Amino acid sequence: MPGRRRRRRARRRVRLRHPRSRGLPDRQPQPGPVESAVVIGAKVKLTFPEHLITQPIVARLARERDVVPNIRRASVEGDVGWIVCELAGEPAAVDRAIAWLRDEGVQVDLLGDVIES
Repeated sequence: MPGRRRRRRARRRVRLRHPRSRGLPDRQPQPGPVESAVVIGAKVKLTFPEHLITQPIVARLARERDVVPNIRRASVEGDVGWIVCELAGEPAAVDRAIAWLRDEGVQVDLLGDVIES
């Protein structure tokens, strides 16, 4: 019918709980400040000899050495392969990872400055 007004349906409101403090219960000790670990990023060029090209060196590096490699460039040719990457982690872990790479037979060249965050 023209001229007849439509009734608006009343919307149901969702009742919210009373806001309350989400802090610690009374008389409980507060936790101390969280120590943030120093993380560095070392930019390196890794050169792999022919016998290491098929080995999962970067996967082992990430899994076993507590560093995160961020691959920026890479190339693999018949007898040699190279990766330019950033190794991020705690300073001691990055140093151990670089030493491990050299022990495995990878040539490690440091590029540029070490990035701290």
